[in-house]
Amino acid sequence: TELVCMEICHMLVLLVGAVAAMGSGAGASSWTVTVSPAGSLSVNRSQLSAAAATLPGMSTAGEPGHLVLFAGGYDTDGNDSAVVDIFNTATQHWQPPSTLPSGGRGVMAAVAAGPLAIFCGGKHAHANRTARCDVYNASSGGWVTAPNVSLDSPRSMVTAVAAGDLIFFAGGEYAEDEKNQSSDECSDTVQVLDTKTLQWVLKTKLSQPRKKLAAATSGHFVVFAGGYLSGVGNVDTVDIFDLSTMSWVAPKRLAVPRFRLQGVTVAKPGGNSIGLFISGQGCDWTCPSSDVYDAANQTSPLSLINMTAGRYEFAALTLTVGSGPDQVVVVAGGKEPRPKGLDLHALDVFDPAVEQWVRPPTPGLGTPRFYLAGAAAGSVGFFGGGVSEAGWSGLVGSVEAVRVSKV
Repeated sequence: TELVCMEICHMLVLLVGAVAAMGSGAGASSWTVTVSPAGSLSVNRSQLSAAAATLPGMSTAGEPGHLVLFAGGYDTDGNDSAVVDIFNTATQHWQPPSTLPSGGRGVMAAVAAGPLAIFCGGKHAHANRTARCDVYNASSGGWVTAPNVSLDSPRSMVTAVAAGDLIFFAGGEYAEDEKNQSSDECSDTVQVLDTKTLQWVLKTKLSQPRKKLAAATSGHFVVFAGGYLSGVGNVDTVDIFDLSTMSWVAPKRLAVPRFRLQGVTVAKPGGNSIGLFISGQGCDWTCPSSDVYDAANQTSPLSLINMTAGRYEFAALTLTVGSGPDQVVVVAGGKEPRPKGLDLHALDVFDPAVEQWVRPPTPGLGTPRFYLAGAAAGSVGFFGGGVSEAGWSGLVGSVEAVRVSKV
């Protein structure tokens, strides 16, 4: 009873505070943000990956149901985990945990495409990287046997983005000699997977190798921004792939070179989507920069919209406002900038209707954390795992649900 009361009080405080965030800037949309506990992982871990696969034929509150999968990562002892915790948004219950067929690992690429959740690459805690990909099908409720779905070489820190039926896997880190992990190199490889056939349909290259880059889509373009290249440092390159011709077009530049940034696709009112490249490590440690790529302005440079404060090793999700069609971007977690000043509980919300960042005056996440994972299921974003302010001895197991609702 005490726990239930605490949760209800927590949600009420968040709701009251979030209402005050509306109207931050002329013409701001009418939406609220609430945060509530959503249970716990079966194993506390960090550097895990998450994806939300659609449940065909199942819905709740007018929204499609999803299976939210939190996969892999590293536990408190530094060992890799093969555990996959699965939350069913239609039943609001956790299913019995599953296991990654290719074994435990962290820093995997994770992406959802309809009923599929796909986890590729990654690094074993005390061993080598892997090229294997594991595919979960929410329709059948199990792992798919797909022996051809592997990266061309063992890589970790690969960036993945879905574009219709295609998934792009770009960049990452590999070792020329997997027995010598100090020989880390960055990859320029981009592989494209057709999710209808689970076959690779294209292999191409970025303009320069890099890891911890970000990706998003806008119109018929797939955009890869920033990253880190050994021997060079932070990268400002923005590579742009044209889906209509299946070829690269002239690259652009970020306002500030940086890596550990996040990329999301979000729809503006009227349906035009933009690619948003958020914060990251660069500048004087962290950057509050957010670069916007808009396919409608393909000939123009990326525009710049600054956040309240920079962060890195955070999670960013695009959520619908209620049942839609409006969308916003929610940023949660991360590490503090230097000088310190970021409230790691705080959420930042980007409203594309007014192209502004809003800091809802709410307590935000109940447990601040970095190296967390997040997955979007309609109007609800699930943030789980990570490292607490106590450091690596304080791994987090809680999962928190952030919901965006219409007023």
